[in-house]
Amino acid sequence: MQRILEPLWVYAVLGLPHGPGEAVPGLLHIHGGLQTASEETVRHFAQRGYAVLSFDWFGPTAERSAEVTTVFPAVIPRIDDRTVPLERARILHGVQMARRGLSLLAARPEVQGERLGVIGISWGGIVTWLLNAQDPRVRAAIPVFGCGFSVEPRAGERAWFAAFQPEHFGSRQLGPVLYLNGTNDFSGCLPMARQLFDDVQVEKRTFLGPNENHGLWPETLLTASNWLDHYLKDAPALPPAPRFSVTDAGETAQVTGMAAGAVRVEVYFSYGTDTHAPGGFWHETAATGREDFAVVIPLWRGVRRLEVLALAHYPDGSVLSSFPEAVVVAGAELDSPPERFTRELYTPEYGISPWFSQWRWRRTEVLPIAGRLEVGIAGREGRRWLRLLPGKAPVAGEPVFDLMLRSPGCALVEKAGVRSLEVELLMPEGGSCEVTASASGPNDTIEAGDTWSARAVVAPGELAQTVRFDAGGFTGQGNSSGRSFSFGTLNQLGLRLWSAGASPGVGKIRLK
Repeated sequence: MQRILEPLWVYAVLGLPHGPGEAVPGLLHIHGGLQTASEETVRHFAQRGYAVLSFDWFGPTAERSAEVTTVFPAVIPRIDDRTVPLERARILHGVQMARRGLSLLAARPEVQGERLGVIGISWGGIVTWLLNAQDPRVRAAIPVFGCGFSVEPRAGERAWFAAFQPEHFGSRQLGPVLYLNGTNDFSGCLPMARQLFDDVQVEKRTFLGPNENHGLWPETLLTASNWLDHYLKDAPALPPAPRFSVTDAGETAQVTGMAAGAVRVEVYFSYGTDTHAPGGFWHETAATGREDFAVVIPLWRGVRRLEVLALAHYPDGSVLSSFPEAVVVAGAELDSPPERFTRELYTPEYGISPWFSQWRWRRTEVLPIAGRLEVGIAGREGRRWLRLLPGKAPVAGEPVFDLMLRSPGCALVEKAGVRSLEVELLMPEGGSCEVTASASGPNDTIEAGDTWSARAVVAPGELAQTVRFDAGGFTGQGNSSGRSFSFGTLNQLGLRLWSAGASPGVGKIRLK
């Protein structure tokens, strides 16, 4: 491999625990795409007793000044160029920077050089898999999201994929692996993630956040900290992940399992059809028992495949999961699905119909933590509503609620004859609220192709108010075809709420 002799200047941030003391373990942070060295991440883990190094490996962007940006030689192209010679690939230099980062940590007198960990996010997760496959100094690895690319390499890209695709390095992992992901993550495709995770031969655990797309639950941060503390500070080990089996019992599916040491178990399931693969919305169901648990899941006509995911909560605050288990459903004697699976897109009682979903709100920078959804009770009538427990205080001008739903040809969602969309809002603190609904036709991403939007302002009034969006109220923005909006071709729906002096919640979302 040809050596590149041009200089490479790397910007990094180093943080140490406050005050003098004994040497501490070292932690390397590898950021994700279009990001840079994270002072917030450094500060967080330094306060937990680590020497933390976070470096910029992505290079210049319009938002950053030169003095806080890594400077690459001119022969190193952008990160997503997969046709360049391997020695010029930016990800190769990212791995080399990471190894130099470990060396820098190990050389510091404040650091226990034999106790080094690494945590990488998104593109940084990919770098973490590659680093942990070749550097024996890594004693604990936490790749987040990045498990590789689910597309077939085109001509000229095969050498790049062979050299840098994490799926080729699962069996070569050296340090114990905690893999963190969302079930709906675009850069952590679950089938590929499972194949990679199954190949790992060292000690390993995983946590998959239901319905998360490039975001994690707040419990994830504590789980990651407990993983690092065990391998770098000799703290107690994390318990084994939950195990379970699923049986098709005709009109129901029976789930039985074990989660040793758990204080609570949550079981999630996702329906699939002939035209809509599982992995869309994950419904939560109450599990009976604790360490030994059981769940009964209803099945309906049209369901051809079922996937089940178990999450176990432990006394130290850690949350671990299995990977989903799939069952092919016979479906010969099943009842027709109830209306809540055909026209009600969301209800607080039952969650979302078999649509893909993304819940998005303000995230922290330590890890991309989104927060948690919680169904609450409001008013004397005891109305159920969905509220958000954000991972970070909202910023002025940002929506307080952000939801995206997708239904790529799902046979269980009946859209024929639909004329309007109704959204029930609950505003227990009063105040006004602005609602924007955005819609998309049969495209894979809501940012591309034909899109439409409608807006409504809800004035102070009753506890619960219903906002109605008629088909004629949607106007196009940058449509490529010039077609008018129709609910019959609706493929994606986005819902955003802005509020003034209120904390609005969402009740029922329904097509009518």
